[in-house]
Amino acid sequence: MKYRILNQLTFFIYVLFATTGHADRVSLIKCGKLPACVENINVETIQVMEEHMYNNTDPCGDFWDHACGSWRESPYYDHVDTIGAMTNYYADRLIDLLETLEKSHGELRDISGMTRKIWQYYESCRTSGEYFLKMSKYLKEFKMKDIFGNNFKWGDLIDGVSDGGWHNFDWLQPLAYLRQFGLNGVFFKESVNLAANDSSVPVVELKIPNGEKQFRNKYEIYEIFEEFEFNRAFAPNELWKLTDSVYGLQRELLAFYKIYENTNNEMSSLTLQQLNRAEPSLNWQLYFDRLAGKPLDPKTLILEVPSNLEYFQDLRNFLKQKDSSTIAWYILVSFLKHLFSVKPLISPRHCLLHTNVMFPLGVNYIYDRFLYENRQQDERVLQEILAQLKQQFSLYLQENKFQLSPTELRYLEEKLNAVSLKIGNLPQHIPDLNDYHSGLQLSRDNFYYNHLQLLKFRFYQQHKAALQENPSHIPLPHLYYVNDDIAALRNAPYFNHPRNELVIPMVFLQLPFYHHRQHPLLQHSILGWIMAHELSHAFDPRGLKYDHHGNSNPMGQQIAQNPLFIDSLECLTDNNSPTVSLNERLADVNGLQLIWDVYSPKIDKEKKLSSTFTNPQLFFLNFAQFFCGSLPPSHAHDLDNVRVRETVQHIADFKRIFKCKTKRDEGERGECRIWKR
Repeated sequence: MKYRILNQLTFFIYVLFATTGHADRVSLIKCGKLPACVENINVETIQVMEEHMYNNTDPCGDFWDHACGSWRESPYYDHVDTIGAMTNYYADRLIDLLETLEKSHGELRDISGMTRKIWQYYESCRTSGEYFLKMSKYLKEFKMKDIFGNNFKWGDLIDGVSDGGWHNFDWLQPLAYLRQFGLNGVFFKESVNLAANDSSVPVVELKIPNGEKQFRNKYEIYEIFEEFEFNRAFAPNELWKLTDSVYGLQRELLAFYKIYENTNNEMSSLTLQQLNRAEPSLNWQLYFDRLAGKPLDPKTLILEVPSNLEYFQDLRNFLKQKDSSTIAWYILVSFLKHLFSVKPLISPRHCLLHTNVMFPLGVNYIYDRFLYENRQQDERVLQEILAQLKQQFSLYLQENKFQLSPTELRYLEEKLNAVSLKIGNLPQHIPDLNDYHSGLQLSRDNFYYNHLQLLKFRFYQQHKAALQENPSHIPLPHLYYVNDDIAALRNAPYFNHPRNELVIPMVFLQLPFYHHRQHPLLQHSILGWIMAHELSHAFDPRGLKYDHHGNSNPMGQQIAQNPLFIDSLECLTDNNSPTVSLNERLADVNGLQLIWDVYSPKIDKEKKLSSTFTNPQLFFLNFAQFFCGSLPPSHAHDLDNVRVRETVQHIADFKRIFKCKTKRDEGERGECRIWKR
């Protein structure tokens, strides 16, 4: 069945490939499906590399521009970079596959029910509008009484009844109801995590907000009102008055949160019964019963809460002094902002990628079963690279740059040995997928209803382990890891700290980033660097606190506070080079040094791959071309050009290979190394 379905896609792929008139990353993406192209994959890769380069830029001055200066957008890119192109290509292939599976569900009874629901959801998205969703239609799927009590109806707002009946309501109840659809971080944050002292036990965690603004400014609040068409129910001056009151409450809340900004550092484990006794000012039993959809045994539900429980009593007293209707509107507008942030754009690609986010287990399974062809070869290559990285990192630890004690070194070695590799976010044992999705009841044409049902379904999958009566008896390694409240497809590798797992999404294991037939130099300089980057996160200030069991351990915090370790981190921001994330810069620099040390001993002994560049030059050029793109605004990382420039300047061999002159002013440290002496 798999190969018959793939054959139906072959002609489409060949046509796409034939329309590409020049060598670029898109042609490499399609190359993986063309045997003749795969036979010459090294030549194809190097040709693309040379086409992207801008040779007039000094590699020592701006290596990103030198490597990527001639990069150009192509149809599959849309507007961003190679990951965007790869993601779009992946989406198009899945659309064709899902349509084929939908027509063949009689032959695939083991997943026919799930496949039908996935296709139904995708189709309801694709046909729900021309490009943008009409946000006000979400409101018709709620009953006000379910959120705020029996006195409220959505129709009152739409018809212009603005005085409402917001008084005398318990704000904890709407938070519990809307949390099921993804609202979080209003007054406190609730999520499922693993117990700090036992990573096999799921727990519900309550945290104090970190003081970030829910709304950037009052105009954002007003725009949300307009998106949901509240301007049809309120006059402009009434809407601005309401906007001012909501924004004013946010300002007061931020000042209130600041008083407790260090409280989250210390957490305590309590049962719900103990929390009810220690903090009786709020009805926690009702809150968690509503989250679970059933009465819970307060003696068995395990919670992680701030050690300073006075916050919740102070919060209740703080809100008691505020206007109840303003609190209600603040909760409501926060939820509307959340809906706006998780909505998809209405196009086949965006709807497919959104469907993947909402059906992660099902779509990952379909991709693995019908499209992913090289798992055994990939597993062998990746496991070999990981073993090399761990061996090299162990040599760094033996150098003992930070003068650690034997006990601390043993802690790090045990953690390093425990790191494992996981290809794809799938459980070890695939459940009955028809049964897994059986509780979902979807509409044929109402996407708004379907989206809310899937948000609620995801919430249940996140919480079911922690909210059942005996969570310690759940075989967690067999569980599917459900990302918490994400709105976009996660297609890049990441490190799962409580599991000590380096996770490589299956979609990432394709050209232009990797193919098992590529020369090892090309494999190590992109995929190997990515794996070294993620492995380095296990030994950054955050990752160090997790031991080899995935438990929070004071020993890791002790190592992170070592003055020599801190000094090596501070080196990365010397010479007027600030960063969005010090942990990411550490992973970039240490990761490139690590993979270079793994591969460089053999690089000059191998046959020359290019007539233009030496093999060492190709290694660094291929690394840099991972970042070729149009420099979109960055969120958790520095801009791509900054990442490349800042990373290579700390690799001494890079400067030797590209014959860079050393210009070291007085007081500058030069190259910074993290774990390597």
